[in-house]
Amino acid sequence: MLKRCLILMSVLVFLFACNKEDAAYNNGIYKVYFRDSHENKLVEETRLPEEKPTNVTDAAKYVLEEIIAGPQLLENQAVFPEGVRLLSVNISDDNLATVNLSEEIYHLSGTDELFARFSIVNTLCALPDINKVELMVNGEKAVSGQTNKEIGVLSQADIVFSPQTTEVSQTTAITLYFPDEDGRLTTEFREVETQNTLSMEKTVVTELLKGPKMSSLTTAIPAETKLLSLEISDMVCFVNFSEDFVSKFVGGSTSAIAAVFSVVNSLTELETVDSVQFLIEGRRGVEFGGFVFDEPIVRNEGLIPKR
Repeated sequence: MLKRCLILMSVLVFLFACNKEDAAYNNGIYKVYFRDSHENKLVEETRLPEEKPTNVTDAAKYVLEEIIAGPQLLENQAVFPEGVRLLSVNISDDNLATVNLSEEIYHLSGTDELFARFSIVNTLCALPDINKVELMVNGEKAVSGQTNKEIGVLSQADIVFSPQTTEVSQTTAITLYFPDEDGRLTTEFREVETQNTLSMEKTVVTELLKGPKMSSLTTAIPAETKLLSLEISDMVCFVNFSEDFVSKFVGGSTSAIAAVFSVVNSLTELETVDSVQFLIEGRRGVEFGGFVFDEPIVRNEGLIPKR
């Protein structure tokens, strides 16, 4: 009797293992991210493969090949250039996906490069067993086309990318802060044309990058700096600058403070913003003149001279 029970248990364990191995990973439903027709944000498409992946590695290969194949919806656009091939993908025990692509991926530059990068991260991190991504090109660590520096490991928390379109809506007044010759922040009022749903925040940063109109004021933000994207979440304004904000900066700690809080204090003049999270090419945690951009920064009234 005992022998029969042991045999029956062995059969059940075997059948359970087979069913588990044959089961569709992630219920066989996958999200793949592309670019929308207006080229201003990432959008998801759903995939239901006929041959369903049974593990995270196969699922990662599948969704990456779907990115390469391109979108199925006519209103969406591909994020990869023609000729890109997936050379390999490996998933480590700490949920890191290492993705090795062919060198054609380097045919992208600027905003196109960011869309491709963020598409990969959003798509892979939508899988249950992946929360970080490292990009490789022909077996070497991928580098940014703008900075020629290694991109490093990315997670969804590192990327915010939602540029806006530019239709004019109305004229309004905004308050900007620029440093004077002593590094103190001074207000400059400006009338501007606002644009679209996040227009006020984007307009504030855009006007800051133009520099002051008053001859007594200056700017500590490098002239080459570009606003790559801007997004609001729970009254935190995520401002994504190009690498120039850091690499072209010249000055000491006083200038760094002026550069940071000219942005923060100007944006927190708006009712929609309580704090500012700086991103450099979509990345948190970048060091800048004594700052580490790993957390949102709140307003500093102490830098504004009392009247």
